[in-house]
Amino acid sequence: MNDSEFYGPIRNVLRNIIICAGEPLVPSESILELFYQHLISVTTSWIMKFQNTNLTFEGILRVIQNQPRKLNRVFNYFRVLAGTSEFSLAEGDDFSLDSSRALNRFYDLCNTLKIVLPQDQTATVVQSPFMKGQKLRLHRIDRRISLMSVEEYLEFTKLRQSASFLSLIKLGAKQTFKLWIMHCENSLDDHTKERQSLFSACSEKDDRTGLCLLAHLITDDILDLIDVVLYLRRKFAIELSSPLTPIEIKQGIQQLRLLSSSF
Repeated sequence: MNDSEFYGPIRNVLRNIIICAGEPLVPSESILELFYQHLISVTTSWIMKFQNTNLTFEGILRVIQNQPRKLNRVFNYFRVLAGTSEFSLAEGDDFSLDSSRALNRFYDLCNTLKIVLPQDQTATVVQSPFMKGQKLRLHRIDRRISLMSVEEYLEFTKLRQSASFLSLIKLGAKQTFKLWIMHCENSLDDHTKERQSLFSACSEKDDRTGLCLLAHLITDDILDLIDVVLYLRRKFAIELSSPLTPIEIKQGIQQLRLLSSSF
């Protein structure tokens, strides 16, 4: 597999995610490389979770059924999808905005799999480092927007549409994201590679559905890193608006590993 088939587009999305999180400058290559290596890690981690299920709508729910925070993100994804045409991915897509069909399917699958829906959960993680960091990220974005001219704001708004790995699928570049997943599959050790490929047992429709959800969840994993970095900044009274530094990214990755078992 030729890395050039996905390397550029994947890094461009990463760059856009960082910029649209309120970064005042275009991220340096050293910052981008740290995020890229983290992306490899989180993508591989997701692949490993599908050893006993396929990359389908149902498969995604099976994998995250005991992870309330991830389940809530998928739930919110479908709520947004059902309520606005902005996130329509493509004509004929399984997630086309025909009323709330996709959201209803989510409810039905949760019922079948006996998954407790997010709105029914009494325990919340509002005070978690992730939620605190997310609020700081939104504040950081608002602060940056407040300093923009009208032209800069319009350009920033346009850039935000491509600040997600979903944008590759939305723009008809599904194969690019699929190649990225396959590349990470191939990087696993020989024993692990004996497992069936994520795509070998999926229909085209389920393939696309699973890819959409996985792209959304992986994007959120990248945002988690940014949120944890901002959470640590506030904890140590560091200015939110300043550019991200390599040492902060490394510390954020370490903190994520510590938090993964708790949230």
